[in-house]
Amino acid sequence: MIIQPSKIVTLYRPATAQQLQAIARADWLAFGAESLISGYFYPMLHSSYARLLAREWNARQYGEGFVLQCRVHADGLSSFQPQTVATARHLEYCIPANKLHAFNAALCERIQVVQHYGIAAPAKRPTIPVLNATPLAAFQTSDWAFACSA
Repeated sequence: MIIQPSKIVTLYRPATAQQLQAIARADWLAFGAESLISGYFYPMLHSSYARLLAREWNARQYGEGFVLQCRVHADGLSSFQPQTVATARHLEYCIPANKLHAFNAALCERIQVVQHYGIAAPAKRPTIPVLNATPLAAFQTSDWAFACSA
């Protein structure tokens, strides 16, 4: 019997600095209650959708927004179907709060920051594992400690 490797799905999520700090406290291995909106967690299938929300909502509302990327074993998403929010590029899963622990258990690597919008300077920033440092190059100052996950 040959065991097939699990299919991996890449998902994206806009985040605020507060949500980012909670994820950093979890060693970049879990989303917490700070990521819930109205009792649900909404990971997105397209980075463009997450970038739009991080830029147009989080950055404007909170001074900065982040786009996170996570990779999940497809088996962990099998009980959920992607939902279209506006267009075919606006697809997201709707994970109830009581299922967030199962979603986190399906993560197959650390959550990564792939984009940053805004120029706010919070008092303390977490160490951020950066997937692509290019968009964050302007923020490589002594205020930011950058690390790449292995």
